[in-house]
Amino acid sequence: MFGFGVPKGIILLFFCTSAVSGCSALSFEEPFASLRAPAASSDAVTAPSALRSSDKSLADKSLQSALENAVSGKSVTWKNPASGAQGSITPLKTWKNDQGAYCRSYSEWIRPATGKSIRRNGVACRSQNAVWKTA
Repeated sequence: MFGFGVPKGIILLFFCTSAVSGCSALSFEEPFASLRAPAASSDAVTAPSALRSSDKSLADKSLQSALENAVSGKSVTWKNPASGAQGSITPLKTWKNDQGAYCRSYSEWIRPATGKSIRRNGVACRSQNAVWKTA
């Protein structure tokens, strides 16, 4: 028993479930939504946290490549010479989920051309058509 009469297994299950469910709230279709400037802004490309569509495309392709091909711990980097934005994706761990799909945790670093770089972690699972979608 642990604390308030709750078995240790229940506490561990709660924390594990909470940790996994909170890994990423982003969808594959919009993984960089938080980095784009507001659509109404006339300087959307130069806003401090903005990513150009070409930056987003390179980042998306690199994410797919890293999750599909890279060994855990090996980073895949990208750089957009037109904008100066750059980033890297490092797969961390691979497993099969309850439905039998491969899933991978990863760490991501992105530095927009103008703005502060960010680091974040995520989880993505491979669909039947070989596309990795963030969980």
